[in-house]
Amino acid sequence: MPDIYPTGKLELYTSIKLDPSYKDTLSWDTNTARDTFFNNTTLKKHSLTARQYQRVTSGVCEVQLAINQVYDCNYMRFQNSDFSSLWYYCFITNVEYVNNVCSRIFYEVDVLTTFYHWWTFLPSFVEREHSLTDDPGDNIVDEPIKFNSPECFSRDARFFSDFLVCIAASDFTDVSGNRSARVSLYGNAVNGVFHGVSINACQVVGYDLTNATAVKQFQQDLSTLSESTADIINIFLFPKILVGSTGPDSNAQQQIYFNPYNTSVTRPSTLNGYTPRNNKLFTFPYCYLCVDNGQVTNNYRWEFFNHVAGYSDYQCTIKGLPNPTPNVFIAPINYKGLLITDVGEKYVYEERLDLPPLPQVAFPLDSYAAWLAQTQSSRQHKVITGAAAGVGTGLAAGAKLGGAIGSAGGPIGTGAGAAIGAVLGGVLGAVGAKMAADMSVAEAADMKNKASGPTSEISGLADGHYGVIFKKMTVTADDARTIDSFFDMFGYATNRVKYPNYKNRPHWNYVKTNGLNMNLSYGIPAEYVIKIKQIHDQGVTYWKSHNEIGDYSLDNRPV
Repeated sequence: MPDIYPTGKLELYTSIKLDPSYKDTLSWDTNTARDTFFNNTTLKKHSLTARQYQRVTSGVCEVQLAINQVYDCNYMRFQNSDFSSLWYYCFITNVEYVNNVCSRIFYEVDVLTTFYHWWTFLPSFVEREHSLTDDPGDNIVDEPIKFNSPECFSRDARFFSDFLVCIAASDFTDVSGNRSARVSLYGNAVNGVFHGVSINACQVVGYDLTNATAVKQFQQDLSTLSESTADIINIFLFPKILVGSTGPDSNAQQQIYFNPYNTSVTRPSTLNGYTPRNNKLFTFPYCYLCVDNGQVTNNYRWEFFNHVAGYSDYQCTIKGLPNPTPNVFIAPINYKGLLITDVGEKYVYEERLDLPPLPQVAFPLDSYAAWLAQTQSSRQHKVITGAAAGVGTGLAAGAKLGGAIGSAGGPIGTGAGAAIGAVLGGVLGAVGAKMAADMSVAEAADMKNKASGPTSEISGLADGHYGVIFKKMTVTADDARTIDSFFDMFGYATNRVKYPNYKNRPHWNYVKTNGLNMNLSYGIPAEYVIKIKQIHDQGVTYWKSHNEIGDYSLDNRPV
């Protein structure tokens, strides 16, 4: 019977940056690349040959080395050459003294390195990973990270300083007359919408309402607006830049229309001075745009602004109409998928922010003149109805009076007396009604002039702050640095079913699944299959180079 010579091999390594926690592992292009690294690395300390068969599941082996020769070894591999070319890669979990020339080694099979190309990923639920791309907005799944509330580190104001004096009246001609310095727009149609009153939008610069003489002229123009100042519905201010006009229509009236004021805001390039490596920090809730009108705010997400060639990524429009109840609003353009097209701007109306109501201007009314104009018809009606009532009353009184006259006069008779009484009663009734009306006029003449229209005014307009402030909100630099480091190590929240990414980044990829789904290319013992799934469900980082394991200072952004 021929002798059987042992051909097994065992190699011991020191300072291998892998351990049984499987926090880190190595990715390889091929099994040959893996084996080549372990063949040539300077971390190999001992290479033993002519070994007896090593049982994989025993987890222990003895070597003819003193304890001090193996105490600093933390990794090993062995091969039962007579039966297979497979190298089993193992973590050394402990070493034990046997005698002066023999040591006992306890080990655990490194299932990821040993069976690296024996299985492949199938679509699985991925909780976290390093994404394929990292443009702002590519990754917006919420993160389980606590941080302080974002603060405003940059403000960009858009205030209106030039206003029109807008007059709403039942009927008038151009208040400014032929004075070319006081060009005004007027008409019943505002942006194609008919109004029951006419709007006259006079340029403030034409009247220069900071000048006393101009103010007096403006008041005189108001007095000539119509026969009665009561025809004025109200007077209000409106930003001049938001009003435009077209030529006269068929009724020789100007058509007042929207004149949108478009503006843009640049996205922050740093977070309070800190430049992050992970662009998710440039998205909500770590970085966003807050638009403040002085009373309320709206928050807009930078990542929801769409890039369109020729337009700013972060553009808004401010619009409003000069009508008796003026309103101005700001709305984002190119936002949430609504893009600018050939037909013009497309703003997201439902995402608008209304500016505070514009003030309506108090204006004086001659109460007596207004009362005369407003009650002329009613006073005439009272005289007529008073006279009619006098006739009726006269008929009744005349019957009595006529009876008395008829009884006394004989020939005149009762009928004639009634007729005479009716005439007298009608005359007396009319005179009484006229006297009552004249008394009302006399009382009205004592009425004091009063101011019509609201007298309140928003403080922002008074101090030149009517408009909006664009606040660029970001987390603090300290919070940004902390979150950035977390993203460096553990990637982004994914929370969807997909093929896991494990080697797309330059240096490392973190993968965490929930119920890994894998395809076996070769037969792997079931206990190792379960182990592989558990490792990925708890999260593992794949490194491309052994020397780089744990070095998170490297630039690992997508290339």
